[in-house]
Amino acid sequence: MRALPSSIHLRLGRKIEQRWAQQKPDIQEASGFSRGNLYHHFKTKEEIVKIIIEQNLGSVCDLIERIIFNSSKQRVALTELIQKFTQLAEAVTKGPGKGMAFHVWSLAMVDSEIRQVMQIYFERIRTGLEKYILTLQENGKLTQSVKAQQSSVTLFGIVIPGFTVQSVYFDEMTIDSIQYTDSLKALFN
Repeated sequence: MRALPSSIHLRLGRKIEQRWAQQKPDIQEASGFSRGNLYHHFKTKEEIVKIIIEQNLGSVCDLIERIIFNSSKQRVALTELIQKFTQLAEAVTKGPGKGMAFHVWSLAMVDSEIRQVMQIYFERIRTGLEKYILTLQENGKLTQSVKAQQSSVTLFGIVIPGFTVQSVYFDEMTIDSIQYTDSLKALFN
């Protein structure tokens, strides 16, 4: 992966997120850099977007992996792990780049390179969840009949996109990360 200089990454990322939030996805205009300066560093707009996605999704993935690792070491219950994930999803969804996730998800549906990048990071997260489920089983906190791979896919789908979508689209019915976790506990216990 080609690293974007941090000063350019921060400025470009913030400006692009602001423009996308305003429905103006012109990268050159959003960055404040000249077309020549951008194309000196990057061949295409898609390359810029791909690098920003890799760096942002990579950072989120690193955070999630740390949450999983620390939760595994501390023998945290699955519901506590879910709450930590929803809190992270809440921070991303309500943070400065709140619309970026949906733009990236949309882009991944039509751009196979972006889809591949997202799949790499999502698989890292899913694999971490699977290992965590296996650890819970080894420690007797989760029954052996639970299929770790299937459950990791389910957990990923319920927690990250599920929380994010409800937090954006349900207006006055939107629930916070604690309410979301409590509702999942109530449903599945």
